[in-house]
Amino acid sequence: MKEGRTEEQLAILYVTHPVPSRRTSSASPYLGSRLAHLRKQGVKADVLSLNRVKKGPWHARRVLKFAISLLFPLIHFERYAFQGETYTIYKVLYGPISRVWLPLIVRVLVRLKGYALLHYHFLWCTRELAYLKQRLRLPVVITVHGSDLHASAAGDPVARKVFGKAIAQADRVIYVSRALHTMAEQIGLATDRDLVIPNGYEPDWFKPMPAPSEECVVGFVGHPRAVKRAEAVPQIFAQIKAAIPEAILWMIGPPDCAGNVTDAIRRSIKELEIGDAVHSFGALPPAEVGKQMARMRVLLLPSRAEGFPCVAIEARACGVPVVGSSNGGIPEAVADAGVIVPDGDRFETRFAEAAIQVLRHPPSPNAIAAKTRDYGWDRIVAREMELYREVLSHAKHGDGHGSASTGS
Repeated sequence: MKEGRTEEQLAILYVTHPVPSRRTSSASPYLGSRLAHLRKQGVKADVLSLNRVKKGPWHARRVLKFAISLLFPLIHFERYAFQGETYTIYKVLYGPISRVWLPLIVRVLVRLKGYALLHYHFLWCTRELAYLKQRLRLPVVITVHGSDLHASAAGDPVARKVFGKAIAQADRVIYVSRALHTMAEQIGLATDRDLVIPNGYEPDWFKPMPAPSEECVVGFVGHPRAVKRAEAVPQIFAQIKAAIPEAILWMIGPPDCAGNVTDAIRRSIKELEIGDAVHSFGALPPAEVGKQMARMRVLLLPSRAEGFPCVAIEARACGVPVVGSSNGGIPEAVADAGVIVPDGDRFETRFAEAAIQVLRHPPSPNAIAAKTRDYGWDRIVAREMELYREVLSHAKHGDGHGSASTGS
């Protein structure tokens, strides 16, 4: 931080790959909420989206774009509106040769906007971090969210090596759950600079209904992907409905781009003859998700892997109990506001039985909601602000931790 810079003037550049777009403000709400709460604290924060050029599908415009980006990065910026404020998203498309321009691009942004710290979200976008850090020497924080670790680093030695080099350059590394950090320890990516700070939720969007809904709504909220075990939801619900005939299933989330899981879900619904009781809402803005979630009696979270499922915290904030699998950070997010079902044989049947018990003996919605306050975005961002102050203080006195060992 420059001498004389006050905390109110602090500027942070988020570096990430998945970003909100002008077409939908519901994309990457974890990012928008952080930006909004930093702005409330007088901190300026913008987003740099780094994207490595990829092949195909080919058409004339893409061929030209691909060819240019191999040598020269393609840069443009967008305005992103969230909670009444406007933020800047800088998008950079680059290739193996044009990456030499990245330090200059970031240096220009830092010079123009006065960014004092880079905060990377997801390991995927850290491939060029070591290259950048050597030339810029700005303090760096990395947040590991989940799929970047369990879907990439854990099973891919090449990705693990690349991510390890990036982690070695970071001043601090945040994991969104203890389970995720344990995985980092197991694969040799943990350091003595790690800490756990979960993602949060918006209390204005997720809260109990004034009066409970009379409908027996069983809910699933998320992308219909294999990692979410979404294809098993119809089978689980069919067993619930056999025991509780008035039950209905609400599925909220965008369609699966590949279509494989979505097609499997449709086939199961047809084969199980539960179509009249299943309602698909598609993607909804976060505030609307909260309204629909508050009408649920139970949320199903049977995922095969999760970093820290914010959907569980959001359900709890609405007073809705969660039945979740034992994988990843799900037990941490569910805590005592639901039931955890160990993975293994007869999983779908055991999961359905747990949901039936919750529906027959529902806990108090207000008691569930009262235990989520520490996960409000205002408190999560306040914890990250404390970390920023610590990192900037070390950088100011020349005792940064970027060169520390990546051993656990």
